[in-house]
Amino acid sequence: MTVDTRHGIITGVDCYPANQRESDIILEHLKGQPCKYQEMGLDGGYDIGAVHRGLELLGVQGYTAIREY
Repeated sequence: MTVDTRHGIITGVDCYPANQRESDIILEHLKGQPCKYQEMGLDGGYDIGAVHRGLELLGVQGYTAIREY
């Protein structure tokens, strides 16, 4: 789910199988959004190289939580 936190509006929701990771579908989800994001906060599960590169190509600055192992 993506949310415009400034205005408190849900901008998109996707349903996917339980055996698929959100990080695999996030970029397709963003491409289908009615608005273009400049910055995005993501949880630690999105802190992978493919997501960072995809956001870079879309012109979005992504911020992820720090994951400690």
